[in-house]
Amino acid sequence: MPQAKKKQKQKKVEQAPEPTATKFAIERERKGKQTAYIIIGLVIAVILIIFGVFYYQTYAAPLRHVIITIDNIQIRMDYFLERTRVAGADPMSMLQSLVNEQLIKLGAPRYGITVTSQEINQELRRIASGGDNITVTEAEFKEWYRQRLNETKLSDSQYRELVSTGLLVTRFQQYLAEHMPTTAEHVHLHNIVVRTYEEAVKVKERLQAGESFAALAKELSLDTESKANGGDMGWIPRGVTIFDSVAFSLNIGEVSEPVPYSADSSDSSSAPSAYYIIMVSEKDDAREVEEKFVPALQAVAVQNWLTEESKQHNIAFHGLKGGGFDSYTYAWINLQLAKTGSSSSSSQ
Repeated sequence: MPQAKKKQKQKKVEQAPEPTATKFAIERERKGKQTAYIIIGLVIAVILIIFGVFYYQTYAAPLRHVIITIDNIQIRMDYFLERTRVAGADPMSMLQSLVNEQLIKLGAPRYGITVTSQEINQELRRIASGGDNITVTEAEFKEWYRQRLNETKLSDSQYRELVSTGLLVTRFQQYLAEHMPTTAEHVHLHNIVVRTYEEAVKVKERLQAGESFAALAKELSLDTESKANGGDMGWIPRGVTIFDSVAFSLNIGEVSEPVPYSADSSDSSSAPSAYYIIMVSEKDDAREVEEKFVPALQAVAVQNWLTEESKQHNIAFHGLKGGGFDSYTYAWINLQLAKTGSSSSSSQ
């Protein structure tokens, strides 16, 4: 009997595993896997953080960047891009357009010019109908408005603000037009237009030699409107010709030096496409403005007001790399516009 018990005990001992070594190996393997998972998780987290920072700096941050400040008014890049895209404008011109809008918004109330919410609603329905004498149902208007917001990518408040600004600008321009003087300084202007500088020099030499201005204009001038009249352009008020500084500085009967003219006046680097020889035969300090010149003078009045008003405010343009608006910012904006198929065709 004791012998049988001894054998059973020995058998149990022989069948039992080595608990310490096995548990240690299992625990070490478990901790190794856990450590690997932690490392993998940390690597993924770091990658996500790096990607998030890159995405924010590359895509999100520039859109939140303030591109224009007018006193304490800030215009962000995302709004600037949408306005540029909707208008199909060049970014450079849109910069000035947005500044002009804000200046008018700041200054118009001083002249009693405001726009009410009801007037915005009326203007929206007028735009939706396509005319003043056409009406649309409420359902038709809502569908039109939904589509308009979808097309412009503007919010309801942004689109209403855009319409409000348009009304305000129009009324302000009308106000300046109504208060514009009906008389202005004039010169009786004559010109001869030729293709090259060398031709212009020869024209002036012939005039100095005593030849008739009218005869030379009929013979040589490229200006089809005034050529038949011997170069006579009639009475011109100050502010409607690009040659103002030359024309109004001439004495009566005096002939100007060759004046270069470029078809693309916005590009100062473009080569002249023609040269003008100008002569003034009469002057008048307060002549009645002809109706055909009124729109041009109204535009001049608005621009003069904007120029003076801008001096009363702190206006700044901010590039994406700090400092002012630069070529990098211009290129970045055009790249964003290109993604929506509305990039500017102009170059800086």
